[in-house]
Amino acid sequence: MSHELTHKVELRAVEFAPEVERFALVFAEADGATHRMELPIWAAHQLARALPRLGVAIEAADERVLRAQTR
Repeated sequence: MSHELTHKVELRAVEFAPEVERFALVFAEADGATHRMELPIWAAHQLARALPRLGVAIEAADERVLRAQTR
């Protein structure tokens, strides 16, 4: 299943609150607009657990695209 990207953003920064109970992800859009997503620190643990699976899924999708292009 292929989805066209309609909203492209780039991760610009990861900021930690002084008490380290929260952190923020700062994103920038192609037009320069920025967005800040503040999360509780436990979300960092959840992201760390999910990212390896996401990496595997992205690699598998890339392989499917390459195979489809060579047919």
